[in-house]
Amino acid sequence: MNTLEQDIYNRLLQGRSVILVGPTEEGKTWFVKNKLIPLFDLNKQTYQYIYGFINDPVFVKSNFVIVDEYETFLDRDFLEKRYPEDVPYYNDKYFNDVSRWYKLLAENKLPTVYILTRNEAPDIDNILSNVGLTDWGNKVDVIEFIRKP
Repeated sequence: MNTLEQDIYNRLLQGRSVILVGPTEEGKTWFVKNKLIPLFDLNKQTYQYIYGFINDPVFVKSNFVIVDEYETFLDRDFLEKRYPEDVPYYNDKYFNDVSRWYKLLAENKLPTVYILTRNEAPDIDNILSNVGLTDWGNKVDVIEFIRKP
């Protein structure tokens, strides 16, 4: 049986991208840095690590891309219905910043791991059931990250 890192690695080798979704502080970033990236290194695969949308990504020649603190608006309606006290769920500045970031990420044509945070089980289930594309239309596989004890 393949480990999660081997499963993700195999998908990337096939040219597929992955959204890794799970709660805050569950270890998604730790997993990528300590399990997945060593697998890249072991197999002499190059990667680019992009953290959040604070800095504009400039894509360099590599085999894979990792985008930490990825955000999607594909579940915005779902979240606003579930959390009506938080409407609008994303303020205008955040929405504009992330939308600008999407235009830059859309330039990336490499297999990518997108690390996405959703904290509640229904929010994660919604992503697992309803998201198969990035916000700019690239196909992705969605995998739930569950911390192993």
